[in-house]
Amino acid sequence: MFSGVNNPVDLATAKNGEEKTAVEPFRKDRWGILLRPKDSDPKADKTTYLRSKGRERNPFSRQHPYASSCPEMVDLLKHMESTTTTPEPEDAPEPAFVQKVPW
Repeated sequence: MFSGVNNPVDLATAKNGEEKTAVEPFRKDRWGILLRPKDSDPKADKTTYLRSKGRERNPFSRQHPYASSCPEMVDLLKHMESTTTTPEPEDAPEPAFVQKVPW
């Protein structure tokens, strides 16, 4: 068994928290592109709108280096930034990226 500095005291609670804040949001928005609606309360739902969550963690709008370090991803990154970013009904199709992905 691994014993490290970041082991949670209560592993079951930690797993439940990861499921709620990390896994479940990507089940609803696998590309991580939804923005929180302007009329919603940001304190009420911090986990569903992944693009909003990412932007809130980047207050100075610094760019990630993926476009320069992995030019194969540029088209995908541009597509993700340009897609519809308001929540759709659950049965609505996700915006499709029709080109080949680099992996």
